[in-house]
Amino acid sequence: MTREKPPRTSRAALCATRVAFALVFAINVHCALSFVLWPDAYAMSYELSGVPGAAAVRGLGIAFLMWNATYPAVVVNPRRFRALGVVAIVQQAIGLVGETWLRASLPAGHATLAASIERFIAFDAAGLALMAAALAWLAAADRAHARESARQETGTQNRLPGAADRAHARESARPVRAGAHGPSGAANRAHARESARSPFRVKRRKA
Repeated sequence: MTREKPPRTSRAALCATRVAFALVFAINVHCALSFVLWPDAYAMSYELSGVPGAAAVRGLGIAFLMWNATYPAVVVNPRRFRALGVVAIVQQAIGLVGETWLRASLPAGHATLAASIERFIAFDAAGLALMAAALAWLAAADRAHARESARQETGTQNRLPGAADRAHARESARPVRAGAHGPSGAANRAHARESARSPFRVKRRKA
């Protein structure tokens, strides 16, 4: 049995999901590695300085790397690792909610820190929308494809007769010879033998 090729919509949804998660993953990893390798360049954005500031930024980069451990599997096979995709979306949503709360609770007079947090909010919101939309499209396309395949399979089974039906059809198609079986056949043979013993044949022999 040949494997049915997925429709174009399902393939497009699969490609879109891979691109969405790969894009967010690439930006996250770039940000994480930048924090880990060059923490001093970003410490001032969070009103930090010195060794403590570099350590805090570097620790944030390490946390980013841990956060993105689930993305590669989803990029490789979104269908098989769909649950990990949902986990990544939940993580993104938690980050967005936390950053929004952090920005809202920030007092006035910290413009640089507020701008840094707002950049994270904008990126996480865009990434969340992109990944959620792509994964939802993939799930919807797969469900539609499954329903269509089930409908076609049911229609095929209804059109094709079973083995018993085919045997009955062959048996019904065979011509039945009259007198070949049953009591009527025996009666016909007896009648033929009786007819062969005709009294006219006996008279002709005496003559």
